[in-house]
This record gives sequence, structure tokens and C-alpha cells, in this order.
Amino acid sequence: MYTASNLSIRDNVWNHMAVTVDVANSNVKFYLNNSNVFTQSNVAFNINSNVNSNLYVAHAEAESNAFKGLIDNVQLYDTAVSSYQMNDLATFPVLNLDMTPTDANLVIDMSSFQNTVTMSNSPSSTIYGYQPTNKALDFDASINQALVVSASNVQNVNAKQMTLSMWVKPTSSSGGTNSKSFKKTSSNTSYLLNSTDMSTVGTPLNINETTLVFWSKNYDNGRHVYLYNTTNTNKNIHWLAGQGVFQFRTQNDASLINISQSVAADDEWHMWVLTIYMDGSTMYAKGYIDNSTNVYGPVTVPNRSAFIQTAGWNITNIRLGGNRYSLTNESHLDEVSLFRGQLSANDVDKLYNDKISPKSLASDNSATLYAYWNFEDNYDDNGPNGNQFPLSLNGSSSEVEFSTDTPFTEYTGSASSSNTPLIAKSDLFKLSLDSDNKPVLSML
Repeated sequence: MYTASNLSIRDNVWNHMAVTVDVANSNVKFYLNNSNVFTQSNVAFNINSNVNSNLYVAHAEAESNAFKGLIDNVQLYDTAVSSYQMNDLATFPVLNLDMTPTDANLVIDMSSFQNTVTMSNSPSSTIYGYQPTNKALDFDASINQALVVSASNVQNVNAKQMTLSMWVKPTSSSGGTNSKSFKKTSSNTSYLLNSTDMSTVGTPLNINETTLVFWSKNYDNGRHVYLYNTTNTNKNIHWLAGQGVFQFRTQNDASLINISQSVAADDEWHMWVLTIYMDGSTMYAKGYIDNSTNVYGPVTVPNRSAFIQTAGWNITNIRLGGNRYSLTNESHLDEVSLFRGQLSANDVDKLYNDKISPKSLASDNSATLYAYWNFEDNYDDNGPNGNQFPLSLNGSSSEVEFSTDTPFTEYTGSASSSNTPLIAKSDLFKLSLDSDNKPVLSML
């Protein structure tokens, strides 16, 4: 068994995967997106020149390793494609599957051999191929779903010099589902507030080392998030929405610290991130850095210079919805989290594009999750230390609800040890993903 130890496949994005077997040079190579990322040398092969078994794509041996996601453009070559050929796959394949099923529930082999290929348990076809005009097959993790290439046709492949190439877009649900959000059903002043002083539990969260993350929708002229210290009215920040932009303000909105360059449209979910550190702040919108401030302002600007001091101050409360400005009618909040430390740009990308659960995020900057509210029919804190900071509703329950309108429905998380999807197999080899989404080639 050979593992591409330095390679992990990303969920929910297209990855080009290829494996070459070269008996003459005693090696097995892994490729990702046309780059040779791993080579296993001095491999002792014990195989015949030809194989006589079906080739299965996305065929699981058990529910625990059933593949979920999209597969497209499967190609099998009777040679070990070289690194420079991998760039455009110039070698003519002996198997080239067009993932557009015919009326007879067949997938057409576009190579000259016209291999017989059938679909097992009817995986559906989707237009989301790796090319805009292409289609791909969508596997739903059913144990019997597979593409099966007849054994009589696979004999065209010389197993001593072989390349298997395909485009893969895995989907993992190991992080769980996101089914609810917090919604204001009318324009009102109801808000959510933690019932336990954050500074009295564990190690307090200092404002100088805080990252705030949340998703919102339909927020114009509403205060979304308010962090403050109850013992000092000068110690507070607001994340205030107005006219399609977000503003990071202090001192009851008296001082503007940072403002988004992006203008968010109504009726669309947006993820906002704010990292706060001793000499500045960075704002992210739609997964990218939107605006940064290197300092909080000159000492001649009151409030700004007083807001952040060398020692900073500890957060005691988080208020969602505000009491001075309310979220407007039909406004939503979801996936609100506080981190100790600064999330990196790559961390933000994972949260936004890969839909990684905050609880599954391994931060590049070693930032740690402090508190997390995802509103799954409750206001509990789902952070790493249990329900430390549950929120309570201040206002009327008739003015709010848990909505099924969410920014996404599944977290990707990391693959669990019980979910190691099998990509392809024959009597000769098996290609799968391990618990870290790293490709594993087993010679059988």
C-alpha cells in the first residue's frame, strides 16, 4: 500500500488525480492537478502483464467507504504517462469515459477500443463537470453505485505500464448538517445576549487576540454583533450594517475603525470575518481580505486610541441583533464564532469555500475556537468546551424564529476514520482516500 503522504484532496472542489504504475522503473507516482506530488521508488511488483478483472470506479465494499461526490473524464492508459505528458494527457487512452449517460443507462467510451461500460445502481448525471459544457456523474454514497468496465476490455491494458486518470470532486458530510439560522421576523429590538460573563469562565478572551466570524443576510441598517466589557462603557465594538456595507465601530458608533469595500446585496448570504490585534484589524468578505487598518488611529482621535491599549481588555458579553439598532425584518444570522488568535487568509478560505465547521478547522496560525453559536433550534454555545456561553432572547419570541434558510446545508469537516471513500479498484489495485483525504494505492 502506497500513500501520497504530502497530499490531501480538497472537498467540494475539482481535483485532477492520476496514478502511474511503472514496473520497468520500479515506481508508483501520484499526481494532483498535473503535478507529481509523490513518488514511491524501489517497488517490488509481482503482477502479470495483463489483468483479467473488471475495473470499478467509485465502487464501495461497505457503506463506510462508499464515495460521495462527482467523478468525470475517467481515462486509463496502457503506458506510464510522463510528467510532461501529464500536463495535457497527450497519450491516446485505451479508456476515455464521457460521463453523459445514454438512454440505455450506458456511459460511452470515447477511445478506439469502445469498451463496454455500464452504470450500477444509476448514479445521477449533473452538469457540474470540470468543464463548463461537460457533465459528471454524481455518486450519493450508495454501496452499489459504480461504473463497471468489462473485464474483457480491461485486457487492453498492460498493467506493467499503466496510468489511471480522472477528475474527482469529493463531498464529505462528516462535519454534520447546518439546518437552521436565527431570523428576525419583523423590524424590532429583540436581541440575543450571553447569560454567563465570559471573563469569569476559563481564560478570558482579550480583544487584542480576537477573530469574529459570522454569516448574515438582509441586514441593512442593523447592528449585527456587539462585543463589550460591562465594567467599562468605553470598551465596546459594534459590527454595524448600513447601505450594503459593514462598519467596525467603537464607542457607541462614535469612531469608525474599518469599513468594508464590498457592498453586499440583499437576499444573499455573506460571510464576514474581523481579526483584531494590538496594532490593527483585518476584515474579510466572501472569503477574501476586504480591508485592513494598520493602526487604530492617531492619539488626536479620541476613542480610537483609547479603545485598544497595550493590555487590551477582556470581552464579557456578545450581543447579536443589538438594542440601539435592530436587525431589519427578514434578517438572518448564522454560524457566529469567536476565535482566540488571528485566522489566516487560508483559514478564512476554508470556512467560506470549503464550508469547514469551525470545530473542525485546524488553523494555520494556531487560532483556537472560543465560542460558537449555530442556532440548530437552540441558542447554545457549541464551542469546544461545551455549552459555556448560551445565549438568551431579550424580547418577544414572536419576533424571532429558527429558519431553514441557511448559507449552506452541510459542513465538510475532515474525513472520519470510518469514511474512507474508494475511488477505483480492480483485481490488481485499489485507489481510495484515507481519513485525511490523502490518496492511497494498494496493490492487490
